[in-house]
Amino acid sequence: MPAGRRLAAASALVAAFVSTLLTPPASSVTAPADCPQRAKMQLGIGALFNHSLDGLLKRNAFYFALTDVRQRMTAELGESANLSSSIFCRHELEPIVKLLSDSDVFQTSQAVCQMLEEGAVALIGPDNAAGSPGPLAASVSSLTRMPQLELQSALSTTEEFMLHLYPSVDHISRCLIDIVDYFRWQEVLVVYENEESLFRLENVFSNRRDTKALYFRIKRYIPAEVYSLLKEVGSAGWTKIIVDLSLQSTAHFLRAATNKGLMNRDFHFVLANLDASTLSLNDYGQNGANLTLMRVLPGDAEHYGSVLSAMRTWTERHQRVDSSSYESVGILTQEGRLGLGPALVYDAVQLLASALTAFSNNRRLHQTKSNCSELFLETSSQPPLPTETHQQSQPNLGASLMSHLRSANLSKGLTGRMQFSGNSRSDLSLELLHLQPDGLKMFANWTQAARGRLHVIREPFDLKNVFPLKNKVLRVVAVATQPFIWIKREYRGRYLDSNDKVKPDVEFHRQHLEGFCIDMMELIANRTGLEWTIYRAPDGNYGSCEPVGPCSGDASQCPCEWNGIMLELIEGRADIALGSFTITYEREKVIDFTKPFMNLGISILFKKPKSEKPGLFSFLNPLAVEIWLYVLAAYIVVTLMIYALARFSPYEWLNPHPCREDSDYLVNTFSLSNSFWFTVATLMQQGSDVNPRAASTRLVSSIWWFFTLIIISSYTANLAAFLTVERMVSPIESAEDLVKQSAIEYGVLSGGSTETFFDASQIDTYKTMANYMKERPYLKPKTTEQGIERVKKGGYAFLMESAMIEYHVERECKLVQVGGLIDSKGYGIGVRPNREKLRDELTLKILELQRDQELQTLKNRWWKETGACRGQDPKESAASALDMHNVGGIFLVLVCGLVLAVLVALVEFVWNSRKHAEAGSQPLCAEMSNELRFSLNCYASSKKRIDSSNGIGFGSSGGDNRYRFGAGDRLDDVSEEDASIGRIGDVSEGGGNGQLTSRRHVLCKETVA
Repeated sequence: MPAGRRLAAASALVAAFVSTLLTPPASSVTAPADCPQRAKMQLGIGALFNHSLDGLLKRNAFYFALTDVRQRMTAELGESANLSSSIFCRHELEPIVKLLSDSDVFQTSQAVCQMLEEGAVALIGPDNAAGSPGPLAASVSSLTRMPQLELQSALSTTEEFMLHLYPSVDHISRCLIDIVDYFRWQEVLVVYENEESLFRLENVFSNRRDTKALYFRIKRYIPAEVYSLLKEVGSAGWTKIIVDLSLQSTAHFLRAATNKGLMNRDFHFVLANLDASTLSLNDYGQNGANLTLMRVLPGDAEHYGSVLSAMRTWTERHQRVDSSSYESVGILTQEGRLGLGPALVYDAVQLLASALTAFSNNRRLHQTKSNCSELFLETSSQPPLPTETHQQSQPNLGASLMSHLRSANLSKGLTGRMQFSGNSRSDLSLELLHLQPDGLKMFANWTQAARGRLHVIREPFDLKNVFPLKNKVLRVVAVATQPFIWIKREYRGRYLDSNDKVKPDVEFHRQHLEGFCIDMMELIANRTGLEWTIYRAPDGNYGSCEPVGPCSGDASQCPCEWNGIMLELIEGRADIALGSFTITYEREKVIDFTKPFMNLGISILFKKPKSEKPGLFSFLNPLAVEIWLYVLAAYIVVTLMIYALARFSPYEWLNPHPCREDSDYLVNTFSLSNSFWFTVATLMQQGSDVNPRAASTRLVSSIWWFFTLIIISSYTANLAAFLTVERMVSPIESAEDLVKQSAIEYGVLSGGSTETFFDASQIDTYKTMANYMKERPYLKPKTTEQGIERVKKGGYAFLMESAMIEYHVERECKLVQVGGLIDSKGYGIGVRPNREKLRDELTLKILELQRDQELQTLKNRWWKETGACRGQDPKESAASALDMHNVGGIFLVLVCGLVLAVLVALVEFVWNSRKHAEAGSQPLCAEMSNELRFSLNCYASSKKRIDSSNGIGFGSSGGDNRYRFGAGDRLDDVSEEDASIGRIGDVSEGGGNGQLTSRRHVLCKETVA
């Protein structure tokens, strides 16, 4: 075969293939077989579609609709014996289809002109009204008075010969308003693509009837920058998002959101595109995506199902003829769903057939072929008036047909009832769908008539049964606080500033963090199979409820707004919260908590006091000042007691010359000075040359010796403690001490649970502290680190949780915990509201970790093993001085001994006075009076002897040979011989038994020799 012929054959083959792709098997729709046999006139129906996948599906729906509508209309009219009135019995509807590019204006003008020249009486499309071909087609349609059925939403609906089948911008906006109000959103992010989206957005917020404040942000969708947009969405915590994009852009946005980890229950997306339900969303639903969609509700479900089945059959039949490309013969999407565009094409054909049937009743329509150039030249002239003839000119046909189209009322449209008000549909119904793991589920209906009152069929999703944890991705919000959550050493340069504070604009990455809570979550994840991501609280706070506006009543009853990680949980941006998150009553009212993973209480962090240097009189420290005073008083009292008892007791009056039994004098060795010397000598554990002889004085001496034994032993023991223990005395030991003084300032972490505790306390001490801190806001640091730095500078006490104090005391050796716990509380994992199943799962795992000692192991690791002050006792303090509580008993023993000694001395005094009275033949009272007067004479230390045969004396005869010195007598009157016999006070005999000791006999023998 010559080369030219081969080329021609190839060209013909290609042309045939292209024709197969772009043209259906039938090019026109003929009358049914039962119609009266008459000559048929052709009526052209123009259709403009975009040269894309969506346009091809609409084109196929157009060809299908011409056939299917004819069959269904014929069947309906045949049953009512009005078959001859059908448009299909008198006319052949010839499809005139043109495929357009998105922005080729010249091609659009050519296509419209060709349709006019081929006799089109109406135009369907184009399907890209937002682009340039749409306005041009609308202008030509208005110029030629040819009715145009628009398939896409448009900003303007004022064109005279254009009828908008697509739901109006106003309808979609009102439905979005009701969705926002139904979910009670207070903050919304809108992602838009074009001017139409902005116009719809304006309607959403300008027509909203709810008076509650609604804050919204708008972001334009740019395909190349979608990941940057989603990163900003995640970091800013925008969780309520309206996505108003084209179908293709919506699919791209959802894929990008999945890649960024946003397709979960934390983020709620509302897809404003009415075709979004045709996308493949099953994978998103199984991963827990939170999607709400809108879809046009069919007018008649049975009719919709019948048409859908016929479309599948039509597609299968044509695929057998040409299976090269599904798009060339298909109507439904590859997932088997009918898009809104093909459904609107079908309804447009239905609407045209109904209007043409009503308009052509008992008359035949004449197809007028026009020339574009002629029409443009005639635009200045007025159109002719309608005539009563069966044949009408094209302008009159267009106006009449448009009137019938506006007055149409089709109840079985695939997109709902086809009824119009002006140029837009007036009775539109939408159904709201929510994505579940098993697919889309309708939860409400919306109609224009019931605007503002959604007809809710079921709750859109059951928040309480979102989990089990396995294969779920939890979004965790955290506050970076050592040792619970902190940055690993190698990444601190990226996250921390020059002051070791977390930079406000950084994102956390799980692999870059460490700490007690990070390890705990890893253990929980290993036991449950969950996955989790983490981000920092935007304001870095745990959360407090800040008052909103003035409040004159009880502060707990005033309206307030939460901040910090509490706000993240309440608004659903996070599933759980980690860190030193304290469980409090106020927080538990709005969110959930697991069981505590750590128990603690509020205590005082203070700078360790400096050691005191020993002073010159530090030897006095083992005993308290009052003890020293009591010992001094006891010393004086005992001395005077011994002195008095020695003078009262007759057994303390002794013969100064042991070897001279007939001495006329007796002496008392316990003078006042000797008494003081005796008691101080025994106190100092030393001996003295004065010893008691009477029972009463010996009793006093014994008690005093016992007293001194205890005092000296206690002093010695405590002195050793003072010498070996570093003495550090803290100026405060409790919260009460803080209140009583003014030199040391104190504060709490701003916005934390400790601040809430003091503000809500009804105890006077804590109320005073709360008022003190409220009057001095500068005492409340924003971070724990700031508070610790202030403590290290001195003069400041920081009230915080004991667990945090223990951690910092282990690392800052100059810090110490002061006092005990002010209250009792616990750290728990915060859980967003209505997640009982998640809370219970986490609680069980925490209890398992506590049972297995895993949490205690983690605490030892992060508190003890990494500490810098190991081996030092942070609670080392001074040995306390002994006070009356320690040694008060020995003083009691001393007093009892003194009282007993007095009683014994009285007995001795009375007994001896009675004997002297009998010997001297004088009354007892006179004798006692004489003895008492002499005893009270403090200057007499000797007395003359009184003889008595029955008395007590010295020598074997048992005579009472006593010395009694009067006030004027002196011991110097004793002769030198008497003095040479022995020294007064050296006599060691025992008293009144008349027997001499061996020492006395020795002295006497030496004298005689």
